[in-house]
Amino acid sequence: MRKEEIFSYLRTNPLFKNVDESIFKELAESSEVIPIPKGSFLLREGESSKELFLLVEGSCEVLKKSEDDSLLQISLINRGEAIGEMALLEPCNRSASVRTLEDSEFIKIPLDVLKIRSEIACNLAVQLSHRLRDTNEITVKSLQAELEEVKLRIETGRFIVLTFVILSGWILFLSAIKTLTAHVISYTMITLPIIVILLWVFIYHVKKSSLPKAFFGLTTHNWKAVIVEAVLYSLPVLAIATLAKWALITFDPRFQDLPLFSIPNKLSVLLAIGYTLFTPVQEFIARGVLQTSIEAVLDGRRKIVRSIFLASLIFAAFHAHLSNVFILVAFASGYYWGILFARQRSLIGVSVSHALIGAYCLGILRLATIFRHIG
Repeated sequence: MRKEEIFSYLRTNPLFKNVDESIFKELAESSEVIPIPKGSFLLREGESSKELFLLVEGSCEVLKKSEDDSLLQISLINRGEAIGEMALLEPCNRSASVRTLEDSEFIKIPLDVLKIRSEIACNLAVQLSHRLRDTNEITVKSLQAELEEVKLRIETGRFIVLTFVILSGWILFLSAIKTLTAHVISYTMITLPIIVILLWVFIYHVKKSSLPKAFFGLTTHNWKAVIVEAVLYSLPVLAIATLAKWALITFDPRFQDLPLFSIPNKLSVLLAIGYTLFTPVQEFIARGVLQTSIEAVLDGRRKIVRSIFLASLIFAAFHAHLSNVFILVAFASGYYWGILFARQRSLIGVSVSHALIGAYCLGILRLATIFRHIG
């Protein structure tokens, strides 16, 4: 931008409205155009104030340091607005930082040649009023976002508390069962009651919750692609399970008489059907409620990984009445389905994968028998 173009721009800028034209030439001669790339700082909080800037092209954000030194956006600056204008009214250091949101261009005017006049003061008051209004709007939006986050944490925290209360009762129940009887109670008889209780409690609270149903993975969005991806992601797991059983029956004498694949009988078919129908219930509890609730409560970049780990740990804890191997398998499989859910944000995919892997491992490979022998 040449001096003549700077002169013309200053004449049309609202800050210099009604200013005598005799000063524009001096301002144009003393000014210069500076380009600033996207994401760079034009000003930093605490620096000395020696220039005023006019934003010619691009956009910027005004940032203020918080108590923990993180930067909070307090307003936005658009084309034609002045930056650093407070130094015209009061000599002081920069009260905030300014960072570009895109490649931007500025006119820099030294303060010592910019004499304050009544016309400039009036125009400056108008600009400050507009900026204050914008700042108020951003503040209100920020407070609304914080309020929504607090509401989310309260609601999801309620789900987590309920889970730990039920888990504690479940552990006490198992302890009482072991004390009262030495007989081994079947997996179904022990597991079904606790899952039914959890399901009833969580459905009740999901219905009362102000959160959208999609938050809990209850959505049919893009369901076809979700199912295809879930099946493809399950194939390596099926291969690993098959390889593991082959290794056991090949190298462990206890299992050498077992076939690699078992022909399904009527009972195994019925169990596989029942398991398949029940997997959406398990996934709703473990992934739809637990994992999403824990993730909403946690902070930090790795909160998704931590939420998957904790939800899988709780999922495995509900299998504490079974063998140690089964607990480890429950944790590993829960972690896998947690990753899949975090990727898809839909209960459809993890339910299909859970049903496919569970029916194959329990009905075709009959791994439950091996788990009981290993202990």
